[in-house]
Amino acid sequence: MDSENKLLNLVQTVLEELKVLRQEFKAQNVALAAAKNEMRELKISHKCFEKIMLQISGSVEDIQDKVDSQASTVTTPALHEVVETLEVKMKSYAEATKSAHISFCQEQEIEKANQFARMKNVRISGLPESEKEEVKSVVTKFLTETLDVPNPDLAHAYRIGNKGTQPRAIIVKFVDQAQRDMALANKAILKGQRIWLDPDLTPLQVEARRKELAKVKEAQDAARARSLDKSLDLHNRLIMTRLGEVQETSIFEAEARVLDKGALGESQILLEAVGSTIF
Repeated sequence: MDSENKLLNLVQTVLEELKVLRQEFKAQNVALAAAKNEMRELKISHKCFEKIMLQISGSVEDIQDKVDSQASTVTTPALHEVVETLEVKMKSYAEATKSAHISFCQEQEIEKANQFARMKNVRISGLPESEKEEVKSVVTKFLTETLDVPNPDLAHAYRIGNKGTQPRAIIVKFVDQAQRDMALANKAILKGQRIWLDPDLTPLQVEARRKELAKVKEAQDAARARSLDKSLDLHNRLIMTRLGEVQETSIFEAEARVLDKGALGESQILLEAVGSTIF
């Protein structure tokens, strides 16, 4: 009987440990998913991601140690099979973590190379397009005459996208980055001309900027709403103050009339004054 109780207690302990391990496994899956999202959105640096991956790897090792310790105490085939299955899942999870880390590093390197290749580029939108134009000559003239960039030295300039009713954007690559920076510094000249000059950003940079602009707009809208609430509150306070002054003035006038006419009609005169103020 004692041996059966000990076996039951051991089984119960192992099952509870397995339940805890499953919960930890789910939590680590959530952490990995969050890390992947951060990786895709490029919101964290390489070092930060390294730290996350090390934390996850450490957690996997801890869970693996717990599984191994339970495996040594298991005496029934069924429980041994459960523990072995969990061990396989842990190994698979560790491999997935390592694969995600490698994938992130590769994507980071590709993104860095892409950004470096665009460092001397600008994108021009809205510049009129004509048939059989020589784009490089058009851009050179635009930079010289409109943006005050003297003797622009261009590696290449070409339009992107399919022809339509609107002029296609132009990608321009400068030989000298200083000239590219000068063009961007002078872009305020284009205000009101419906021509835009911007850095040539990667898709990830464009997405990150779009999200940042959305956050700024949301904050501005919230600030406007708070400002409007304060203005309305101040307006209401001024109205109430003014009404109070008018009512107080009317009562003073009524008291003066009482003094003139005597105390006989005092109540009636005061009521009339207050009533005229309210209605």
